[in-house]
Amino acid sequence: ERLAARAEDAEFIFLEQCTSQVYFALRGKHDVKHNEALLVTEEVYLLPLLRWAHSSPHHAKYNGRNFFTVLSMDLGRQDFPRASNWMQTWSVGALSGRTDWLWSSGALEAFSKEAVLADPRSCFNEDSTNLLQARLSQPQDGVIFVFSRFKPRQKQELPEE
Repeated sequence: ERLAARAEDAEFIFLEQCTSQVYFALRGKHDVKHNEALLVTEEVYLLPLLRWAHSSPHHAKYNGRNFFTVLSMDLGRQDFPRASNWMQTWSVGALSGRTDWLWSSGALEAFSKEAVLADPRSCFNEDSTNLLQARLSQPQDGVIFVFSRFKPRQKQELPEE
């Protein structure tokens, strides 16, 4: 059986939510700018959901370590910093994550990190350079893979300052 018969018996609780849908509704239907849409989505939608989850006996059982959710906006936790504080013990799936997650997770343990980084064709040096502030993530977070129907192309070079 995939689902527990009762919430009390569940090993994990998935908080299904749709921050992306709220965000895009604010942007499209109400002409709200990006940062304001993120803020409103967090304050009016996500934070009340998290407060509700924290008040549940299921959350208290393991201090939230049994909860997980998905934040599908570009920067995951970083797009919702106050909500991230409410999800410190949760597992969060996001499009972004720690830049070293492939190595720290053991997913590439069959490969030598030094050899991969030394390969001039490797994109790991590029991808591990943070162009933004430090990413908000927790060790228990995971990265969501998104497949594309488009052919890969070289990244545009950043303008020199």
